[in-house]
Order: sequence, then structure tokens, then C-alpha cells
Amino acid sequence: MRGTGSSDESGAEVFPAVAIGAFFLNLAWEMIQAFLFLPHFSGLTDFMAVHVVAAFTDVVITSVILFPEIFLFGDLFDKKWKWRRIVATAILGFVIAVMIERYALSTGMWAYGPYMPIIPFFGVGLSPILQMVGIPLISFHVFGKCRMKAVFLRRREMSQSIDRH
Repeated sequence: MRGTGSSDESGAEVFPAVAIGAFFLNLAWEMIQAFLFLPHFSGLTDFMAVHVVAAFTDVVITSVILFPEIFLFGDLFDKKWKWRRIVATAILGFVIAVMIERYALSTGMWAYGPYMPIIPFFGVGLSPILQMVGIPLISFHVFGKCRMKAVFLRRREMSQSIDRH
């Protein structure tokens, strides 16, 4: 792999923080954008259930965006996120989101309401596209970086503890 991340930044230790962060960001986004779709729930309990399931699905999609990112650039949790990496991740999120939206709209899985802004040429809603472009980048950068720091600090503390004994 091409990444320069050290073993202190193990993806296995960092990815859960990214996934949990992505879940809560997606859950909030799903609930906020609900008014842009035709009604697809009845009552508060159904509203929550539909959007919790959608947020879990969004975490899977975020992970699908992550895997090619690793092969292109190496360690996902490398400290340096160059502009090429950000652009590549955003493009991949855009392409995946457009494919999902077109499929869902053509099969009747969901439908847009009158307030959903539509992206010309692609014929898909702006909000779900922004979601799959923005949330993976935010999740990878913010939650991955926070967890990397926690892992690093914990390992440094353990190392200093061993050195004192």
C-alpha cells in the first residue's frame, strides 16, 4: 500500500470510530432531508425505524466508498489528505450516489417531493448526492483523525509506562 500511516494508526482500530460517526451524521441527514421525499413513513416510530435503517445502509455505502480509496491511495487514515485524495473520494461518492438514486427512483423504492432540488442531466436529487459526497469525507477526516489521536496517545502512554518499569 502507498500510505505512509504508521502501525499506530491501525485501520482496524480507527474504522469503528469512522463508522459510528458516519452512522450518526447519516441519521441526522436522513431525518432532516425527509421532507424532500414523498411521505414514506407513518407516525414517529415508523419515522425513526425507516431512518435508522437508512443510516445503517449509508454506513455500508460509506464503507464501499472507503475500499477503492484505500487501493488508490493506501492507508485511509494517513495523516495527510491531499487534494487528489479528497477529489477522488468525492467523485466516487458522487458516482455511487447517482447510481443508487437512479435505481431507487426507477424501481419506486422512493420518490422525491416537490421541494427536492434536482441536478440537471443526472435527474437525481441534490440532497442525497451531497450526503454521499460530504459525509464520507467528514467521517473519514474528523472521526478518523480523532480516533487516530486517541490510539496514538494510548499507545504512547503504554510505551511510557513500560519504559518506567
